[in-house]
Amino acid sequence: MFVIGCDPSTKYFAFAVFDNKHFAYCTKIETTYDNAKSFFDGFANQDFIFAVEDQFLNLNVLTLIKLVEVRAMLTTLASVYSAKKILVIPPQQWQTTYLGVGVHSLRKQRKTISCLVASSIAGEKISDIDIADAVCIGDYAVKLQSDFGLAYQNNNQKIKKINLRRF
Repeated sequence: MFVIGCDPSTKYFAFAVFDNKHFAYCTKIETTYDNAKSFFDGFANQDFIFAVEDQFLNLNVLTLIKLVEVRAMLTTLASVYSAKKILVIPPQQWQTTYLGVGVHSLRKQRKTISCLVASSIAGEKISDIDIADAVCIGDYAVKLQSDFGLAYQNNNQKIKKINLRRF
């Protein structure tokens, strides 16, 4: 079973892939439909869980609209490619519970800690903050699938599970 962590933006998608709960690889690609589709093509006929970061609402409205469109495209593609689960994880949730910092801490502090944690998970230095977040989101989703994570998830209503109809 694969778990894919994703940190979407209007310029780039950052993906981290875990295979059987172990970090496999990460990549960052330009935000286009064709690039996203090509990425998901690699998971055709595979069992996978897709975990994507929710939007942080402290943005201007136009940026927020673009990010919602990007996330909708990614979750739709994950559904088309038969993801077993699609998790939309709020940034304040994974950052607070996983990194130990809240959204009210300085952005630079959150991103530095994210890079350190992601480097530890990947076993190599990760300095790109988008990739670092994708790795942390993916590992967070892996942990949510454990017995502890499922108990945590059942008590926490902030994780949204998306059940899209199959096309």
